[in-house]
Amino acid sequence: MKGQISIDLILAIIITFVFAGAMQSVISGMNETQSKISVINHQKEIGNNIAEILAMGKSLEDGQSFLVKYSIPDVIVFGDIETGCEIRILPDEITITSVFKENQIASSVKHTAGIANLQKTALKCGDYLEIKK
Repeated sequence: MKGQISIDLILAIIITFVFAGAMQSVISGMNETQSKISVINHQKEIGNNIAEILAMGKSLEDGQSFLVKYSIPDVIVFGDIETGCEIRILPDEITITSVFKENQIASSVKHTAGIANLQKTALKCGDYLEIKK
């Protein structure tokens, strides 16, 4: 009878460790997914801000000369430091690519403002977006 209790206890401990390992794996995957969603949301926010500035520049182009400058922020995720950020502005789309620990995350935002008077179409986070006439 004592041998049976020992085997039951060992099996219970093994099952507990297997279950704990599986739960740790699930939690780790959820954290990774949540971080990726956070990066994409921040990229889209930056892309929407750039699209608004392009639309403002388009509305000003009929008037006198002007200069619009926008400082592009870094993409921030808790616990991760961005090691690279590229922004491409095309006539109908803004693409933002961020690199975190060798993982690339990219997202894009559509816009209808065009790129008239835009000084540079390839930027990095931390650069200034300039629209000048």
